[in-house]
This record gives sequence, C-alpha cells and structure tokens, in this order.
Amino acid sequence: MTGEELGYSKQQPGWHVFVLSVLTLGIYNPYWFYKNLITLNQEGAAENSKESKRFCVNHPYFSTLLFFIPVANLIIAMEFFAAVGELLPDKNSFWFKHNMLCAFGLALAFGALLLLGLLPEPYHLFNLLSALPLSFAQSNLNAFWKQEEGGEQLMRSAFNPIELIVIFFGAGLLGLITVGPSVIGTVHH
Repeated sequence: MTGEELGYSKQQPGWHVFVLSVLTLGIYNPYWFYKNLITLNQEGAAENSKESKRFCVNHPYFSTLLFFIPVANLIIAMEFFAAVGELLPDKNSFWFKHNMLCAFGLALAFGALLLLGLLPEPYHLFNLLSALPLSFAQSNLNAFWKQEEGGEQLMRSAFNPIELIVIFFGAGLLGLITVGPSVIGTVHH
C-alpha cells in the first residue's frame, strides 16, 4: 500500500527538510527540490497559481539540473519560491502580496548561506543553514497541500526507514567532520 492509499498527505514537516539537509551535508536539497517540482507538475498545482507558466514547475528535470550550477541555482530557486508563494491559500499573506520580493529574499538567503561553505574548517559547516529557506518554503507548501487535500489526510511526522539510516550515517559523518580537525591536530603534536 502506498502512502496515498493509507491516507497520507503530500505534506512534510519543515523540520524534516532541515534535519535531512543538515545530516546529508546538503545532498538532500536537490532531491527535495526535484521531488517537489515533480509533485507540483504532476498534480497540476501550477494551474492554481496566477502565473501557471512557471518554468521550474513545467520543466522539473531541467530545473533540477540548474539547481547544481552556481548562480543558476539562485535564479531557479527564486522561480520555485515564487511558485510556492503563488500557491498560498492565504491571499492576504505578505508572501502572496509581495511574491517576487519574498522569492528574491529567500533565494538571496539561500545563496548567502551556501557561501558560508567557503569559511575555514569547521565553520564551513554553517553553509548547512541553507536548508532554512527550503524549510520555510516547505511549511508554505504544506499550507497549500492542506487546502488541496481538504485536511483529510495525515501528515507524516516520523522519518521512514531509509531516512533513519541516512540520519544515522549522516550524524556520524557530521561528527567526524566536526571533531576531525581537532583530533588530527592532536595526533601531529
């Protein structure tokens, strides 16, 4: 049985996105982006927006490839954040009313946080905070899915087995990366 047969929602807690992104050292971000674009494309969610011709939603595969290219990833992220803003059920929200401004701000924050990866060890790990704009977007996607699904389906609150395995190994790797420089420095002295 699939999640939809069991009555599970397309919603995902925003903190799931943050935890999975941090503990996969950001590898989860393109997957999350791709998964949401595919879902929005298949469900025709773009038809509900005022600009149903959003490039990223209509071309999820190419948009995901662009997500890997510096600068292009900021443009495609801004496009995605704008698409999410257009889907918000609360038409009086700041994000809906000032959609492109909010999308630009989130894309700028995403890019700025990614640049923290240029800092020396272990401070370069602050770039993992780039998951915060994605978590925020996920929370707003949840508002859209809740309205679309009529609140009849359950939002998943636990991690699935694959995610738990990724979290286990990711936490270990993150720990090694964080502690590694101090251990290596101790061995050399």
